[in-house]
Amino acid sequence: MAEPTHEPALTAVERPRPPRWALPVLLGAVGVLVVAANVGNLFYATLVERHPLLLLCLNSTIRVLGGVTNQLDASTYYGVGFVRLLVADPLFYLLGLFYGDAALRWIEKKLGDGAASIVWFEKAFNKARYPIVLIAPNNPVCLLAGASGMPVPVFLALNAIGTIGRLYLARLFGKAFIAPISAVTGFLDRYRWPILAASLALFALQSALKKKQGRPASELGSLSELKQEIEASEGDDQ
Repeated sequence: MAEPTHEPALTAVERPRPPRWALPVLLGAVGVLVVAANVGNLFYATLVERHPLLLLCLNSTIRVLGGVTNQLDASTYYGVGFVRLLVADPLFYLLGLFYGDAALRWIEKKLGDGAASIVWFEKAFNKARYPIVLIAPNNPVCLLAGASGMPVPVFLALNAIGTIGRLYLARLFGKAFIAPISAVTGFLDRYRWPILAASLALFALQSALKKKQGRPASELGSLSELKQEIEASEGDDQ
C-alpha cells in the first residue's frame, strides 16, 4: 500500500529558521513525556487509588483526570493538572512553527488510513483555528496552530483557557459520578497486579504486531521517524 502524500491544506506562512539545537531538544522533551504517559497507562491500576498525584504527573488523559479528581483537593488537581496538560502543547506548537509540512506529513503517516481526515481537518482549521484551539487544545491541534503561524500570545491564551475548561469538565464529571468511579478504581486496585501483568503483555503484543507490520513499535520510534522526515525536508531545501 502506497504511503499517503501530503498536500498542504494550511495557508502558507513564512517560518522562522530554527536554531540547530531546537530539533533534538524538542524531540527529547516530547520523548520524556511519551515515556511518562506510557508508564502512567501501564501502571494505571496500581496508582489510581494509592498514588493519584503521581499518576496525574505521569499522564493527564481524560481517563486519568476522571479517576483521580475525587482523591485530590481542588488546588492540587487544578495546579498539577494544568501544568501536566500544558507542558507538551508549546513543544508541538514549535514543531509545527519550525518544521511545518514535514511535521504534518509525520501526522499523516501516523494516521495511516486516516490520512484523508487530517487533510480535511487542516482545511477546517484554516477557517476556525481559534475556536478549535480553544475547544480541543491537544497535541495535533497545537502542531497545526504552529504550522499555521498562529501568533504566540493568542495560542497561549486560547490553550490555557481550553486546558482549564477541560480540567473543570473532568472535575464536574468526577463529582457527578463519584460512586461508580470509586467502584471502578476500587476494583482496579484490588486486582492491580493481574491487571498490570495483562497490561504489560498487551503492550508487548501490540509492539510486536506493529513491528511485524513495518510500523514503529512505540511512540519513541514514531518520533525517530519525525526526526528523519524533518532532516530529509531540510536537506531538500539546501
